[in-house]
Amino acid sequence: TTYPNVITISHRGTKNGSTVEGGLIPIRFNDATEASAQTVVRFRLPDLEKELLTLHSEYVNKEYLALKGLAPYTIECLKNSAQLMDSEQQYSGGRAQLSQFFQDQLEDGLYLLDVKERVARDTFTNEVKRFYESNIRVDKDGLKVRKESDLKQFGINIASATIENVDYESQVDEKLKKKIE
Repeated sequence: TTYPNVITISHRGTKNGSTVEGGLIPIRFNDATEASAQTVVRFRLPDLEKELLTLHSEYVNKEYLALKGLAPYTIECLKNSAQLMDSEQQYSGGRAQLSQFFQDQLEDGLYLLDVKERVARDTFTNEVKRFYESNIRVDKDGLKVRKESDLKQFGINIASATIENVDYESQVDEKLKKKIE
């Protein structure tokens, strides 16, 4: 069995000859709004025989590795990243931050998140509203607490990771349109 040096996982909703081509990734932001995202991640496989043999014993071939290991991990990292911001925050200059969260988790493992509920009363309607805030858990030294990535044990690295586009649900588009006006 041969493995390429790099496997590309593409979620664009179109076919373009990548090793794995998936549909758009549905994500939910912290403000409960939804969107669909397009991503392309290139995974560099190990070049040491021992690591490749370990990888092969776990995944059997490059297709199984891509479909059952790399693609689901890509989706999980993006969904976890979206939970760290509101859709408006992402739209208003947070694109780079979302990309940074995404790449950081792909490389070093998923953040463990602490979700805090906040209750406030709307001053106009007197209605009680609940807000949820997701924060990255940190240890006593201020370091991010993570769920370790399986990729590290196999010597897989990230060659590149991009979020090409985020397409918001219609209510977010309307909200942003009103804000622009």
